[in-house]
Amino acid sequence: MEQVTHYFENFCPPEKTIMKIKEMYVSVLPHLLPNTDVRLTDDEKRRDFDNSLIGPPSVLLMDFLRGDSETKRLCSNVRSIRNSVSRKDAVVKLLPHAIIPVKVWNRDFSLHPERYVKSYNRLIALEFPSGDDRTRIIAILKSKPWVLYITLSADGDFVIAIVPLDNDDWRRHGEFFDALRSEFGRCGLSVSESCADLTAMMAQTYDADAWFNDNCILYSLPRGFDSSGKEE
Repeated sequence: MEQVTHYFENFCPPEKTIMKIKEMYVSVLPHLLPNTDVRLTDDEKRRDFDNSLIGPPSVLLMDFLRGDSETKRLCSNVRSIRNSVSRKDAVVKLLPHAIIPVKVWNRDFSLHPERYVKSYNRLIALEFPSGDDRTRIIAILKSKPWVLYITLSADGDFVIAIVPLDNDDWRRHGEFFDALRSEFGRCGLSVSESCADLTAMMAQTYDADAWFNDNCILYSLPRGFDSSGKEE
């Protein structure tokens, strides 16, 4: 049975400083191939069937982010693939994916969110196409007090930042994404649109230089920000 989840320990208003993340879980999909895919082994098909009944397994967020030696090996193999399409295909086939914003009851995301959202994690994972600006992107991210974690994506094409949100309503998740996109747009950074989705997934990755902010604060909407993505 999943342990009781305590999201933020030593939460200190009004500074909203996150001193430590304790027992935060995320839902993990062992792979993203469909249940009926003939390429799956019998064991994988049985696992998919079991997961469809009990829901995707949950693991500690920090355990997922750290990965292990197998994650390191797989990511090294993926990043060595020169063709970008083949590289992304390998990520989908080989690596587990976590749903960062929410934990889910099931994998049927065609349902209304109220039918699959188990709980809201108050987190968002943002992807920034890295190109030749990786050092600059990371420097900008580190300058933001509300960026919790920075890592390189599994395929090496993106810098990923995880941001804790001052929001307890999953219905406003898109509004917070719009505010963050506007924030980074002023810094000259583009954010992948797919990050706005409640079921946005992050492939498990290995990054020896991953960065964690022990003194992270919650991201709050700027004063005067409206849902159209503009500040008054």
